[in-house]
Amino acid sequence: MRRRGAAALGLVVLLVAGVLGACGAVTGEAEGGFGTPQVRALEPRALAARFAGEPVEVSARLGALPNGCLVAVVDGVEHLAFWPDGTEAVDSSDSPGDYTLRLPGGTVLRTSGTDGDAFTAVGVFDDGDGALAADPARPHDDYAGAYAGFCDVDAPAVAFRDAATFVVE
Repeated sequence: MRRRGAAALGLVVLLVAGVLGACGAVTGEAEGGFGTPQVRALEPRALAARFAGEPVEVSARLGALPNGCLVAVVDGVEHLAFWPDGTEAVDSSDSPGDYTLRLPGGTVLRTSGTDGDAFTAVGVFDDGDGALAADPARPHDDYAGAYAGFCDVDAPAVAFRDAATFVVE
């Protein structure tokens, strides 16, 4: 019985390590953790179909959840955000929880918890059925689903594909 328990624990450790490893690979981050979620994480066919709707102009405010997830707050509702490829988020070493989000092309957004910069950008909301969740058939390399599960945001996610559409207000 102990051997099966140890084997099961070993499998869980391998799966978690695989998810975290995939997170770094998808986001281009060298350090551990999820890094900055980018739209390329939505490329698997099943995920791409969820974000195939009509792009719309989104007026939002950058927010940070206590667990470090950066969100787009639209009309007071937190939406998990997938940022343009090449975007980098940095947590302040002087004031943890204060984030700077640098988009390709030089646009910078900042937040201190829910008090972040207001912006408009073109985005596509997740219009799939149910919450964005890890694919049980491939949990070790499903960055977007693992990230969504970690952040635990109820509202549909939003994908911002083009950094050139961002305007800081």
